[in-house]
Amino acid sequence: MQKVFYVSVLSLFLLAGCSSEQLDLKKSISVNGAKDWIAPYSFNWEDPNLNWMPYPSGDNVARIPLPWNGQGSLSSTVDPDVLNDRKASDGWVLLYSTFSPVTLSWNPYFILYNKYRGLMRVFLYVNNSSFGSSSYLKNAITQPTNQYSILNFAGSEIVDVSQNQTKVTKIEPAPLDGSAPFATFKWYMLQYELAYDPTITATNSANPPQLSFNINSVDITQVNLGGTATGTLKGTLGATGPTDIFSSLTSSISPLGKGIIAAVGNSALSRYKTDEDTNSMGLDNTTFKAISSGLTSLISTAAGSIPGTVYNVLSAIVGGSSGGGGQTVSLNLKADISLAGTMTNNTGLPSTPASVYFPGSLLADANGNYNVQGFVPLYNNTLGVFNITAKPTVTLNYNCYNLGSTGINQIYQYRVVNNSYSIQWNPAVLSIATISNLSTEVVVSTGTNDITSYLIGKSGRTETLQGTPNWWIGGNGSFDAVFRTPNTTPRVRFYDNQVYVRISFVVHPNNGAPDVAIVKTFKANKQIINDTQINY
Repeated sequence: MQKVFYVSVLSLFLLAGCSSEQLDLKKSISVNGAKDWIAPYSFNWEDPNLNWMPYPSGDNVARIPLPWNGQGSLSSTVDPDVLNDRKASDGWVLLYSTFSPVTLSWNPYFILYNKYRGLMRVFLYVNNSSFGSSSYLKNAITQPTNQYSILNFAGSEIVDVSQNQTKVTKIEPAPLDGSAPFATFKWYMLQYELAYDPTITATNSANPPQLSFNINSVDITQVNLGGTATGTLKGTLGATGPTDIFSSLTSSISPLGKGIIAAVGNSALSRYKTDEDTNSMGLDNTTFKAISSGLTSLISTAAGSIPGTVYNVLSAIVGGSSGGGGQTVSLNLKADISLAGTMTNNTGLPSTPASVYFPGSLLADANGNYNVQGFVPLYNNTLGVFNITAKPTVTLNYNCYNLGSTGINQIYQYRVVNNSYSIQWNPAVLSIATISNLSTEVVVSTGTNDITSYLIGKSGRTETLQGTPNWWIGGNGSFDAVFRTPNTTPRVRFYDNQVYVRISFVVHPNNGAPDVAIVKTFKANKQIINDTQINY
């Protein structure tokens, strides 16, 4: 059966009961199937002959330029390496689009997704806005329930797989050129890292799960990250949780909670380096220097062979781009967020929240039709590169011996319990790429800056993470450390400290595209299998 009906604004994709905004111009389109499902208009976003976005022609309809260059482009807000990172050969596919040569909509958008990196980028053009005056752009991506783990990688430096995230809220930095963050006839880009969830499978349900995103304006007058005050936000602030921590802004600076600074682009850190020892991003300077050093080495080798071991980061995606501007970087860095300002009311973009079905959740019938209303994904495979099945378990074997005048020996032995979890690889990725350099490491926060003076033996190494330089890292899922302290000196003790498991690997695309290094760190359960203290 073929249906012909009229489309007004974004009523086709505001699927979660959101109100639609009426347009003067209406265009008819035809839809196949028993339901009002719509295949988005597909276009080649990297076609060198494409000068304007697909949009209806008419005397009263302004053409929309591409997001890469020209008036209103992303060049004032996005680094060149990210802006040029859009090649289909590097894994980018068109996921959704509300651009069409026959349908006019306010604030249209299209979504690109990278199959090798698990990154989703929303490109939105504002051609009608009721935004109030503000200093920053705030956006959020949500899912309806905590049934799915797809958002677990989107706003955390360390992932707790026992708690699925339902909402990730971000505040974007101000434009690089000092222009206003909001303006009509201007492009915006939102980026989210997605986790693979094998429970997302294709069904003929009329209500498959959806992701929703929205954009609002916010005024911020003071920024304090990790105890460092900075006048201007220089990186994307992010926070996870069912509620929006940024909604509690006040006129005086106050702590809002734990969050992340998301750095996107290979110059995202170097741009904020004020001198050899300080930065304007608001990060702890020790952490900033360590991450910058580790990434400089990693980026320099990313075009060729990416090393299997990544230093001084807990969450990163590096490489994968053959576009101009060099390899790209996506980082999540922990931050203690304190802000002052106001949350401007009633200034959400009129076309949001926008909802889209999870790719991979829709099943076509024998005639190729879907049992849903609204847009269906152009790439209908489950997203994300990998995930793990459960919270890993790390065992601790602890022995403390009082050797009299010789001193006190402490022996720590950490081991990952291999059968406590398993890695879930996305079959859609394994069909187009191979995985190598898989590394599983025990990560332990020592909670102190001085543990090496009494160290007499160890496997593994130390790294600088989250502001302290002595996090213990053990490769191959284990490490040992032996300390000897005098009887008169308190024991070096990180017996009670949190343990994590860091997983890193390299994705090698089968088509010869540049490699991608992915690093994710997961909270672990600590199981003490021995606690022996002799003569102490």
